[in-house]
Amino acid sequence: MIEGLSLNVYDTTKRLLSKLRPKMLDDLDLKESVEQLTREMEFANHGTTVQLNWQGDYTSLSDTLKVTLFRLCQESLNNAAKYAEAQLINIELTIGEAAVSLMIHDDGVGFKVQDSMKGMGVRGMQERVHALGGKMVIYSTSDQVIGTQISITLPKV
Repeated sequence: MIEGLSLNVYDTTKRLLSKLRPKMLDDLDLKESVEQLTREMEFANHGTTVQLNWQGDYTSLSDTLKVTLFRLCQESLNNAAKYAEAQLINIELTIGEAAVSLMIHDDGVGFKVQDSMKGMGVRGMQERVHALGGKMVIYSTSDQVIGTQISITLPKV
C-alpha cells in the first residue's frame, strides 16, 4: 500500500513538473522546439502553414524566458488550430539587447478580444507575460487586421 501511494505521488509530481518545463526544451533548443511544434501542428491540421522568422541570439536567453516563449507559441498555435480556421500562421521572434519581441499573426476568422479573457488560454498567456513585466496586445478582425495578431514584448530577465 505504501509503495503504491509513493508511486502515485511520484507520477503526479513528474506530471506537474512536465507542465512547468516542457520536456522538449530538455532535448532541443528553443528554436528547434518551436519548429517541432509547428511541424506537429501542420501535420495535424492539413492545409495550415506556419512560417517562422527568428532574429537575434536566442541561445543567450534565460531558462525562464525560453519556457515562457515556448508556452506562448504553443498556446497560440493551439488556439489558431482549435478556433481560427487559419491557413497561414506567422511567428516572428526578435531578440534585442534589452527585450524580446514575439509577434504571432494568423489569417483566421478572428474573435472578440474581450471574450477571450473568459477562457484559460489567452488569459494564461497574459498572466505569463505580466509575470515577467512584459506587455501583450491582441488585435483581431478589425480594419487594421485580418485574423488575429498577438504582439508580445518581454524584458530580458
